[in-house]
Amino acid sequence: MSTPLIEFKGVKTGYGQMEVLHGIDLHVDQGEIVTLIGSNGAGKTTTLMTLSGVNKVWEGEIWYEGACLNGVPPHEIVARGICHVPEGRQIFRDLTVEENLRLGAYLRSDQAAIQKDLEHSFDMFPILRERSFQLGGTLSGGEQQMLAIARGLMGKPKVLLLDEPSLGLAPLIVADIFETVKRVNKEEDVTVVLVEQNANLALKTANRGYVLETGTITLSDDADKLANNPKVREAYLGG
Repeated sequence: MSTPLIEFKGVKTGYGQMEVLHGIDLHVDQGEIVTLIGSNGAGKTTTLMTLSGVNKVWEGEIWYEGACLNGVPPHEIVARGICHVPEGRQIFRDLTVEENLRLGAYLRSDQAAIQKDLEHSFDMFPILRERSFQLGGTLSGGEQQMLAIARGLMGKPKVLLLDEPSLGLAPLIVADIFETVKRVNKEEDVTVVLVEQNANLALKTANRGYVLETGTITLSDDADKLANNPKVREAYLGG
């Protein structure tokens, strides 16, 4: 059996004195889209923040590419190929679209390749080419989400962590963004860990999923099996 690309082993963490994750185990294989579903406060965002090094592991271990990530600072985790696109986009509102994209490549020095990837981002999201000299803060919510994803991809990640990409967006925009995520996964071999409140959409997009309830994983299975699980349907898919 091959070694997982990412593995959580009994991971506990939280904020202040409050434990949020109570010893979770999960794995993500190379090339997968894996989704975490659960209600607000279940620990989904905390899981991503701990994987990206923003939140510290209290107990247990996180492994990536055969090395333990415990104590590794966030910038080094980015350098190793894990990019986090956080909830709420978090773009630089006072910088142009192009400046935002170039900041996504801040750890790279290969200027010709950066320019090529900039053009690739514009091909992937044509509206960003039209808005390239516009300030990020003047974009619509959907355009900001496209920019956040494209900025993440400018770092040439092996793993993309996506936190609530559909939040506050119109259904047509959401459909476009999720088609792009699937294309990036297949065509560019980027592994995706997806946190998404729209569980139905998440399970249609992912290969596998985990259900988080108050910091504990209660179910894990192939995405289509989770979508047909009566407990999941009742709790997260509207019956």
